[in-house]
Amino acid sequence: MKTLITNMSISAVLGIASIVLIGCEKPSTPAEASVTSEQQEASPVVENEQPSLSDSTVIDKPVADKPKADKQSIGKGSQPKGIPIPVDLSSASVDSTIPKTDKKGKSDINTTGQNSELFEQVVTATPETIDLGTFSTSEKGTGSVTLTNTGDKPVTIERAKASCGCTTTAFQNGTVLQPGETTDVSVTMNGKGRARKLSKTVTFTITGLPPLRVPVVAETVSYVNIDQDPIVMVDDEKFTTITLTSVDEQPFNITTIIPAIAELPTEASATQKLVLNWDQFWDVVQSTKLSIRIDHPLCKEITTNVRLTAEQRQRLNEIIKLRREGGALPTKDPTGPMTGDRLTQYIKAGRGEQVVKYIKDGLGRYDAVNRIGVTLLSTAAESGDSDTVVALIELGAQVERVDRVNRTPLMYAARSKNPTTIQVLLDEGADLQARDRLGNTPLSWASGFGTAGGVQVLIDAGADTNTVDTVLGYTPLIWASGFGDSASIPILLEAGADVSVNDIAEGRTPLMHAVRTGKAEGVASLLAAGANVNGIDNSKSTALHIGAQSNNVALDKIELLVMAGADVNATNGAGETALTLAKSRTDDNGPLIVEFLSKQVTEE
Repeated sequence: MKTLITNMSISAVLGIASIVLIGCEKPSTPAEASVTSEQQEASPVVENEQPSLSDSTVIDKPVADKPKADKQSIGKGSQPKGIPIPVDLSSASVDSTIPKTDKKGKSDINTTGQNSELFEQVVTATPETIDLGTFSTSEKGTGSVTLTNTGDKPVTIERAKASCGCTTTAFQNGTVLQPGETTDVSVTMNGKGRARKLSKTVTFTITGLPPLRVPVVAETVSYVNIDQDPIVMVDDEKFTTITLTSVDEQPFNITTIIPAIAELPTEASATQKLVLNWDQFWDVVQSTKLSIRIDHPLCKEITTNVRLTAEQRQRLNEIIKLRREGGALPTKDPTGPMTGDRLTQYIKAGRGEQVVKYIKDGLGRYDAVNRIGVTLLSTAAESGDSDTVVALIELGAQVERVDRVNRTPLMYAARSKNPTTIQVLLDEGADLQARDRLGNTPLSWASGFGTAGGVQVLIDAGADTNTVDTVLGYTPLIWASGFGDSASIPILLEAGADVSVNDIAEGRTPLMHAVRTGKAEGVASLLAAGANVNGIDNSKSTALHIGAQSNNVALDKIELLVMAGADVNATNGAGETALTLAKSRTDDNGPLIVEFLSKQVTEE
């Protein structure tokens, strides 16, 4: 034998050794053998079908509050005893006790240390199942689990991972539990716009021990019903009307519909109707998903789908194919990294969740920017997509990264119609007083282009109401008066905004801007706050002069000014009265204003 081995080639010796090793390998355990090829693919979302609320018992009042976990902040790199460690979960329903595998066929079974499956689990979870109870589709349910080391040696919890693939947020990887020691982990689940039962799993990977899997269950309810779910498109009909009804009779506004295929109602109501335009649908369609965002206190978004016939589905596929070939849409399942422009398109189309998946799969970067230097985080913030904002931050996106004109993600969020997005960024430490190159702050952007709700969130956080930009000299109150939501004006005034400030460009006051391009409600609010009705700008024009000569200004604003004591006989720098200026107007409101002012001058 010695002579034989000496004369054998190296490859032959290695071959014999491999045969011996294969023969000595231990047989697979039943658990290992049960991992089939079907589990090599990503686990599908499992949602238990729920009857429409219109078919069930009407909810008369919000679900009773349930105990909430402490909101004490947990510093990075630390893990105080007794403080829950947040783990963020999305709403996808997954209930699997079989270890999941990635695309390369690698199971998530803990293999740290040799033969870890042979050791008995010494870490226990109390409770064994986390029941988050019932909450609305726009809320987040929170619960906690206590992990205890019942063994006689220290154990290391390497990581915590949700079954949907979400990353842990404040959980400290590598947490060590001494014998008898415990740690609390808080778990959060997002309702995500659709009423259903949710079932997920949080898996704790522990060095040298089997994974510890803790089921998480919850049920979400919707406080706003939609009368068609899914929505059926009838070929011969150009329009379809859907009705949204508040279960608790709370009035609400519809703030956004994605894709934009309907005109939005202008007044809050407990029942809202949307007329869907199918011609517009085919012009902008990218998928059959329809998202309706509202401002109901207990329901922020309703998600549904358009049900297509076979012919309609074929038409959709052909449209998408042509748009992809023309570069208008990203290609499906790209093999290489996607550009910032393509990822931005997905976010703007309401598909932020897909963007996050691409990034996690290595097909994009969380810090990507589009061709004008705007980050994905800023795009998601401006779209009001708070879920994508949270996900991008968890992936590593910087909350203070600016674009080419120094605008931060918080400034983009301030322009959105979703105050929640603003709050998310503030909670992550976004700079409340940051300024862009023009000197505007997040409050400036919210006042001019956002909502009163967004203005309130920023003021509550301590925003300065009297900042002045460096180009026009506009304050947040000027922005709100001339361009923004008139409901923001009382909020700014109550917070101390200067009602008499003059801008740099023309020397005009908030009242003058409200008369020129704002709303009558804003004019009334400023007058009630003591605005000088006879103040003048750089051309010695009063608010009445400005209103009388502007074609877009209606009679109601003129009446408000006169009732508040505006001098109808005052002249501007060119010696003109308001009546003289009104006579030069060419719009339909001109004759009405001339008639009204003529009577006032006569009475004088």
